[in-house]
Amino acid sequence: MAKNKLDPRELLLGAPVFILGSLTSLGIVGPEVFMLDFSNVLLEAGNLRLTLGSIASIVALGYIYFNRDVSFFEFNGEEMWLVFATATLVLAPPVFPGLADSLATMPIALIAFFLQTGGFTIISIKN
Repeated sequence: MAKNKLDPRELLLGAPVFILGSLTSLGIVGPEVFMLDFSNVLLEAGNLRLTLGSIASIVALGYIYFNRDVSFFEFNGEEMWLVFATATLVLAPPVFPGLADSLATMPIALIAFFLQTGGFTIISIKN
């Protein structure tokens, strides 16, 4: 894996899981894929509802973030901000009801999907 290049291993292992989790948690694709219901709530605390889809996206994001060639002491602010922003886009809708209502409309959900996937891709390239 080389820094500032797209790694095929991450593209094959992490990207499909992230995209599937993102598509199902945003409601763009039906929640049942491969006989799994990605809308199942696995953890609920206050307004935060972690579904199988959102957890799959966060696990894939963690995979590409921690599967890096350089030391963890070499994190820079840009990489940390990208991970934080992408994770927030995945986790924020259930926490903020207004955002969840906005994401219920297809054009906004598609924009959120492209932002999440773009963040994931940039993090993969940076690492």
